[in-house]
Formats: sequence, structure tokens, C-alpha cells
Amino acid sequence: YKGYYHLYYQTMPFSQDWGDMYWGHARSVDLVHWELMPIALFPEAHDPSSLLGVSGDGYMWSGSSFVYHKGDSKDIDNLNYFPNGNGDGLIAFYTRDGTLGGQVQVLMTSDDEGLTWTKRKVVPRNLITDNVSGINSLSSRDPKVFPIKKENNKTTMWGMIISNMEDNQVYL
Repeated sequence: YKGYYHLYYQTMPFSQDWGDMYWGHARSVDLVHWELMPIALFPEAHDPSSLLGVSGDGYMWSGSSFVYHKGDSKDIDNLNYFPNGNGDGLIAFYTRDGTLGGQVQVLMTSDDEGLTWTKRKVVPRNLITDNVSGINSLSSRDPKVFPIKKENNKTTMWGMIISNMEDNQVYL
């Protein structure tokens, strides 16, 4: 994106024991030489009044991102998620693992070339469970999001693939 490949990875920079996950960040112009960047995502402590509206500590698990260009989706353009990027930016989804609420998928955006992220909203669980039979939404994870329907060069429908650790299945 804008001359760089970005790599985000799970890390625990303050401990060698399993615990709260962060997203580290590195970028490269050639995929050979990498520049370590500041931590991109921090877990949030339990805060019932948080923007995400979910309970428990939130650890940053895996996810995916894609480049968004102004005009790709009327609905996204109307949200004004990218004021510093003149309508262009990055959209990502990640699995938030909370001590009290299980796992949920979170939408976040970046309008500064992936250096910082704004957590926007949690994908409602019923959006997943109402459309996929047999899935345990408390442990669905690893979201991959992509456009699946376009009309007049605008994305009108998005798809999400997630996995489920109980049965090792992948769901669309």
C-alpha cells in the first residue's frame, strides 16, 4: 500500500508467557528488508462503556486487511472512515478474544497508511450465526473479508470466511 508491503503479527512484547495479544507491525519495500514499526494494536482492558460494547479484556488475534479506495462502496464512503486519506485507506477485521464474551470479529480502519488503527465496530454475532448453521459463534475466528458482488464498479456485498476451533471447519 503506497509503496510498502505491511506485515502485522501477533506478539506479546512484555512477557514470554501466553497472555494478552498485541499486533506488531513491520513494513518493506522489497519483501527482503523489513523495518519494524511501533505496535499497531493494543488489547483493551475491560470497559463496559467501550466503543465496541463487549465485555472482558480484549486480546488481538488473527485477521486480514485490504486496501479501500474512495468510490469502491457507497455505504463505506458515507461512513467517512478515511478523512486523512481523502477517502482512501485500509480496512481490517480481526478476532477479539474477550475473557467474558468469547470471540467476536471487529472492524477497524486506518487512514494513515496502516500506522494506526481505529476500532469501529463489532460484527454482530447473529449476522454470522443466522447465516451459517452449526457454527459456535463464541469461538469463531480468523476473519478474511472480500468483495463478492459489484454493481457499476461499486461493491454492494461483502463476504467473510471464518473458522471454528470446535470442529475445525471454515464457514462462508
